[in-house]
Amino acid sequence: MAPPPGSSLHELVGPAIPQAFQLARYQALRSISKDVVEEDENDVINHKPTPEEKRVMKSNAAVVSALEDLFSWIHKDQTCRTSQLSYVESWRFHRAMYRVWIMSTLYGYGSATHGQRATGASPDTQRTFLQKFTSQELVHISKVSRFLQGLAGWVILAEPCKLVGSLEVYDFKGLYLFAGPYIILRCYEEQSSDPLPLSYVFDDEVYEKFLLPSVAAILSERNITIPLAFVGSILDEVRGANNTCRACGRDGRASLPAGTQCTPELYNENNWARLKGYMGLPSEIFVKLPSNVVERPLFNTLKEANYDTLFHELFADTDGPSKDWTKEDWICIDCIREFFRMSIFRWWRERKLRAGKSISPDCRHGYCCKDQCYEAGQDHAKRFNVGTTPFFHCFPFAEATNTRKHVCEPVDLQASLAYFHSR
Repeated sequence: MAPPPGSSLHELVGPAIPQAFQLARYQALRSISKDVVEEDENDVINHKPTPEEKRVMKSNAAVVSALEDLFSWIHKDQTCRTSQLSYVESWRFHRAMYRVWIMSTLYGYGSATHGQRATGASPDTQRTFLQKFTSQELVHISKVSRFLQGLAGWVILAEPCKLVGSLEVYDFKGLYLFAGPYIILRCYEEQSSDPLPLSYVFDDEVYEKFLLPSVAAILSERNITIPLAFVGSILDEVRGANNTCRACGRDGRASLPAGTQCTPELYNENNWARLKGYMGLPSEIFVKLPSNVVERPLFNTLKEANYDTLFHELFADTDGPSKDWTKEDWICIDCIREFFRMSIFRWWRERKLRAGKSISPDCRHGYCCKDQCYEAGQDHAKRFNVGTTPFFHCFPFAEATNTRKHVCEPVDLQASLAYFHSR
C-alpha cells in the first residue's frame, strides 16, 4: 500500500521513499568509487540520509516527476501536460521507476566507475535481484520500462538520420534502458541521442539482455501475463477513452484487442508537440528532397521545427486541407500523416512568398524527381518547383475517384482520406 504523505522525506522525494533513498545511497557511493553493497529497500529507511544523499534524492525526484508528467500526458490524459495521476497511481509509477533506475545503477550504465566501462550483469544476476519482487511489482517494472523505451523510440524518430542506419541491427531501445531514466529524459527533452553512451553501441551483449528479458522470464515461470495496456497495472483509469478521429471515425487503437482501455492514439492542439517523434518525416517525401540543394532548407527547417508551432501554422490556413477541422478536433495518426503530406508544401510555398522569393513552375515528378539531386541537379532544382505531390502519386487516387486533377490543383482532403483508408 502507498505510504501516506506528511514526512519531510515525502515532501522531498514523493511517495516512493524507500526506493528513492536506496537509489541515492547507491549513487552517492558510486560517486566516490566505493563498492555498493545491496540493501533491502525496506531496511534502508532506518538510516539517516547524509546531506549528499538528500541532494541526490532531490535531483532524482525532479527527474521522476518530469517522467510522471510525460507518462500522464501520453497514457492518462492527453489534454494536460502535468500529471493527472491519482496518489496511488503516482506511487506505483514512482516505485517502479526508481527500481528501474536502481537496476541501471547496479547493472547498467550507472555501474561504471571512474575510468572504467560498465560491463553489465548476467541474466542470472539480474534475476536474483528481481526475484524478490511480487508478480504485480514486476509487471509495474515491465510497464514502466516499456514507457521508457517508448520515449527512446520517440527520440529515434524525432532525430532523423542519426541512428536510423543500424536500427535493425542494434537494440537501441535496450541501450536507452541500459543508460537509465535520467539519460532517457535528457534525450527526450533535447530531442537528441547525444546524451546516450554511444560508445556502447557495438558492445550490444552488454545491454541487449538488460532487465526486460529477466522480468519476462520470471513472470513466465509464475504463469503471469503482462497486460497490454497501462490500465490494470500502473493506472486505474484513463480519460478520453471514447474519443474518435474527426476525419475517419477510428480511435487509433486498431492494433489492440477490442475493449482494451487506454488512451486513443489521437492528436489535437493539446499534444501536437508529440507528433515529431511519432510521425517522423514522411519517407516518400524526403527520400530525395534532402539531396536538392535548393529545397534542402525545407528539410532542415522541419528537422529543427517545434511541431506544436508547426501544426498551429498548418491549421491556421483556413483555405487549406484542414478547413473542415478545428484545432480541438481529435485526429488519428494516419489522417494526420495524410494531412501533413497534403499541407506541408502549401505552407512552405507561403513562407517563400512572404520572404519575397519567386515560385518556379511545378515539376511533374514533384518531390520524387530524380533530376533534382546533388550538384548535378542544381539547374533542374532552380528551374522547377519540386515542392508538389508527384503526378504518379495522385494517379491511383484519380482513377479511384474518376477525377484527373493536375498535380497543382487542390485535392479534397476528405476524399483523399476516404481513398487512403480503403486501401
